Amino acid sequence: MKKLLCLLGAGILFVSCSKLEESDPDPLTLPVQKKVKFNIYSSKDYSSTNNDGTTALIKLEVININRTTEVETKIWDSTINERQIKIYPLATAPIVVEKVFNNIIDKDQAIKYRYVVTIKYNNGATSSNTERSEVLDTGNIAKQLGIIL
Repeated sequence: MKKLLCLLGAGILFVSCSKLEESDPDPLTLPVQKKVKFNIYSSKDYSSTNNDGTTALIKLEVININRTTEVETKIWDSTINERQIKIYPLATAPIVVEKVFNNIIDKDQAIKYRYVVTIKYNNGATSSNTERSEVLDTGNIAKQLGIIL
């Protein structure tokens, strides 16, 4: 009986003194920084007077999506005011709009960017819209995209 008690006591002592292994935290639960960079430029030279009546308006948005509830919350937006298309630069020197968002938890949140380009022709007689949106993949911390007029 004494041997059994000694064995039991030694077992308890051994278990209580052993260290638990610490595991690395899941990277998807750690806050990260996400960056979205918009490069805005025209695909060709619109400087001709034929394009004097053509304008472009650009709306940019970044949205935070709750992965559990799928609720979307706009966290940033900006508008590049309507102006003549010939004022926009070529690809060699684009307008750059870069935004950084901190404390994003990939497991719980997704970041979506969206832009809408409205081009008006003949002083607004006709217009066309181009829209694009995309969600940054889990683990992806940066996205760069071109908005081409």
